[in-house]
Amino acid sequence: MEKGKVRQARAVETRKRLVAAAKKLITANGFDNVSIEDIAKFF
Repeated sequence: MEKGKVRQARAVETRKRLVAAAKKLITANGFDNVSIEDIAKFF
């Protein structure tokens, strides 16, 4: 796989994981009670 394609695939996977973490935290704690830092730590 080309270097650029590997990087792009990793970026897509990272985004999916971040979104999943955000959804879990927001569902559990409410939108107003979740920060970017919370998401990053949970991630």
